[in-house]
Amino acid sequence: MTCPPAGDGDGRAPISVAMTGDVLPSRAPLPASEAERHVFAGLYETLVRLDCDGAARPGLARRWTAYDGGRVWRFELRPAARFWDGTPADATAVIASWRRSVALCRLRGEPDPFLRFDPRGDAVAILDRDELLIRLRTPSDNLPLDLAHPALAVVGDSDGRGWLAGSGPCRPEGSPRGGELTLLPAAEHPRGPSWPRLEILLIGEGTDARDLLDTGLHAVVDRSRRVHDYYAGRRLVDVLELPWDRWYYLIAPEADRRWTTGWEQRVLAREIGDALAAPADFSAYEPPPGLCTTLRAATPSLVPPPLPETEDRPASDENLILWPADDPEAGALAERLATVAARPIRDDDIPGRGPLARPPEPSPGDRPTALAVDPSALGAHVQQDPIGAAVVPWPRRFARPCDELARLLSLAAWLQAIALDGDAATEAVPPGARPAQFTDAAAPGSALAAMRRLERERVVQPLVRTRAFVAARPSIEGWDWNLDGSLRLERLGRQD
Repeated sequence: MTCPPAGDGDGRAPISVAMTGDVLPSRAPLPASEAERHVFAGLYETLVRLDCDGAARPGLARRWTAYDGGRVWRFELRPAARFWDGTPADATAVIASWRRSVALCRLRGEPDPFLRFDPRGDAVAILDRDELLIRLRTPSDNLPLDLAHPALAVVGDSDGRGWLAGSGPCRPEGSPRGGELTLLPAAEHPRGPSWPRLEILLIGEGTDARDLLDTGLHAVVDRSRRVHDYYAGRRLVDVLELPWDRWYYLIAPEADRRWTTGWEQRVLAREIGDALAAPADFSAYEPPPGLCTTLRAATPSLVPPPLPETEDRPASDENLILWPADDPEAGALAERLATVAARPIRDDDIPGRGPLARPPEPSPGDRPTALAVDPSALGAHVQQDPIGAAVVPWPRRFARPCDELARLLSLAAWLQAIALDGDAATEAVPPGARPAQFTDAAAPGSALAAMRRLERERVVQPLVRTRAFVAARPSIEGWDWNLDGSLRLERLGRQD
């Protein structure tokens, strides 16, 4: 994908955009919905942002320098940067925010975002109001890429309206009300928007957005293929596909792996290949030599809530395929997988493999069932592994694919126990324990090797990757985005 043209819209008129999902200020700065992904990117700044080609660009930091072979890094912040409540967004605020992000990720079940240093110790030091120093455990040529993780966006204290103060180019006008949110330019930001207001209409998952541009809105951001194809066939509507930003994995903790044994990926996943979804496999993760992250210890286990009771729930939880209730794509995949797992395997399902044993027809109480669960609890259910399988959406957080594999492997201790297979000692992390990192620099490809072992063992199967799109009136210009597909809303402008 190539970067879009910047456009030259003057942007002096208000702009209205519809986005999928809700926006909860309490979840900032780590997004959980499609709308939060774009809104939080405009409100909160990471030190470094990654443009659509993956190059590091200034965020809250204006420049950075490596010393001692990449073991020490100095970051210079934007001079006199402030949060929208007027308080300084300085080096002290950066460290306080990063320490908060460790607790935030643990609370949310998100793997630790700090790959190479711990901000709670002496690895981070303040040199001046606008300068900080980071000392790494092992040298790195690419530390700035790690700092674009959305959880590392710098936040201040509560602004009294439910929001944590941010230093980004946009600021909110009050809290979301009635499915609407208004963003205003942040007056002190040097790259603030030229539009006076950005009106955001928040629409629910699964809502048909095909007629929204006819109601006077300027743009729609969505993930639905039906909506995409509708607007792609209309005149006077520009349709832009955003970068691939979400992977779906089938994670099967059950020992006999009956969910995956004997099925090709094309049978497990749906036969798809369009503008918004494509088959995914680990071949896309082959890293350049020497650039692969070593493994980290697993995220501390969370206690999962009871599974929902439904009329068709099977007799055993090992017959369940869980999926997050707010993700229709995951639900469609889980339903398809449950259907596949329930039927006998045909000899012709896997060309060239020869006859396969036909499994016995399951009794009604033992039929595989797809079950929706609270999105925040999905990771806890996977960590405790009482289930048959789970379809896990995996939003992109890091620039390098191998870092994403290390992040996925840190989701659960039992995943690492299987993946490492005796290559390294991994103990289960007790609840509340502090995550640690493996520091074996002699095995730079360990994350990729471990993931390939999990695939061979049919423990983790990559299913599909997906992305969002924008449908907009031609009068809206300046569309731009970051590597993770989050929009740079401050760049928008109108030509009418």
